[in-house]
Amino acid sequence: MIDENRYLEQQKVTLDYIKHLTTLCTGSILLLALLLEKFFTSPHVSWLVTVVFGCFLTAVLFLSLSAFGVLLSIREPNQMQSSVQHYTAITFILGAVSFISALITLGAFSVINWIY
Repeated sequence: MIDENRYLEQQKVTLDYIKHLTTLCTGSILLLALLLEKFFTSPHVSWLVTVVFGCFLTAVLFLSLSAFGVLLSIREPNQMQSSVQHYTAITFILGAVSFISALITLGAFSVINWIY
C-alpha cells in the first residue's frame, strides 16, 4: 500500500500534467486562429482546419474529464474504486490521442500551406 502523502503528491503531479496539456491545447487553438488570420488567408486544404479544431476541442474535453477523475481520487484516496481509475485512464488516453492527432494535423496543414 502506498503512503497516503506520497499518493496525494503523485495525484497532484498528475493533475498538473493534465492542466498543462489542456493549456497547450487552448494555446494551440489560438495559434491556429492566428495562422489562419495572418498567414493562410485562403488555405489549400481547408478541411484540415476543421479536423485540427475538432481534435483540440476533443482533447480539452477529455483532459478536463480526466482531471475530474483525478480530483475524485484525491478527495477519497482510500476508497477509490476501479471504475474511477478506468474512467480517468480512458479519458486521459483519449485526450492525449486527440492532442497528438491535432498536432500532427496542424503540422501537415502548415507544411502544405507553406509549400503552396
